[in-house]
Amino acid sequence: MRLYKLATAAALGLIVTLFATTASAQDKNTQFGFQIERYEPTFAGESTFGVERPWYSSERWFSADFVLDEGHNPAWIGVNRGGGHGAIDDEFVGHLNLAASFLDRFLFGISFQETLYEGGSPVNGVEPIQTSRNGGTAFGDPRVSGMLRLFGHSDYSPISMHIGADVWIPRVGNANQLGNDGDANARVMPQLVLAGRVARAFRWSFNFGYYWRDDAKFTNLPAAVQNIVGDEVRAGIELGYTTQNNRFNIGPEIWFSSHALNDKFFYKEYTSLEILASAHYLIADMFRIGVGVGGAAQPHLGTPEMRALLRFACAPLRKAPAPQIVIVDPHQHGPPHHEAPCPATPVLRH
Repeated sequence: MRLYKLATAAALGLIVTLFATTASAQDKNTQFGFQIERYEPTFAGESTFGVERPWYSSERWFSADFVLDEGHNPAWIGVNRGGGHGAIDDEFVGHLNLAASFLDRFLFGISFQETLYEGGSPVNGVEPIQTSRNGGTAFGDPRVSGMLRLFGHSDYSPISMHIGADVWIPRVGNANQLGNDGDANARVMPQLVLAGRVARAFRWSFNFGYYWRDDAKFTNLPAAVQNIVGDEVRAGIELGYTTQNNRFNIGPEIWFSSHALNDKFFYKEYTSLEILASAHYLIADMFRIGVGVGGAAQPHLGTPEMRALLRFACAPLRKAPAPQIVIVDPHQHGPPHHEAPCPATPVLRH
């Protein structure tokens, strides 16, 4: 009960802290260039793409995976996509993710992002990497993540609570920033995760976080032309059907974000809503394959009109210890001489 009260207090404190920062004037020194890619993968080994449903060491010790992300028309110039000009028409990004857990309570991960292809046309100071660099690829800001389980387990408890944080480490120099593969300064996002499983076959998860990042412009146009990013409120919801052996999981994911500062919160032009249909399958308790297809119900800078995701994971489950057969002698030291011997009784011990 004490842990439950502590978890509730921590969650409420996180929410109050996040919303206490939502009143600020726009930075006059808005920087130029930031990470266009909005998608951030979950911890390696999870059966979701963008909504956290964390696992811990009672399930597996470690996991590694690679996610391929193709987005169509993620960045445009103008008031809306139909009337604007596409600076980046297509973007193909790879994410390498590693994760490990211990004490059945802590989960840590690191993610590396590589932009493999960008196609489009130079517009107002923005151009795809194919026209701006030799080789046409770009390495993004590494992301370090941590998660703490407060109570319950997301895989078999009706409700569980977790708190964590993501930290993006900027590369030395401004190569990432100018290439729209990373930000000029570090980014931080504390988050709250609620997740659970009901009726054996249905999983659910809710994420809420506050994304701290410096204001930055996409082009050399005025900041009022929907080409700016900054602090955001982010949330995600996942509902999934899963088989009892946990091998197959299918269901929708909804990703939401909106500017938190500069009087832009929940403005249509500064809000993103993306819906993804995904499915994952675990092979031989070792390898997981996932596919996802979706798009923007409410577009914003960095949210593609259509998105396709493919995940390859090594996510070995921990094997349950084999039951031990113990021979129980009811007479302990053997029967007395005047009694007939009694056969020993085998007992299964787990």
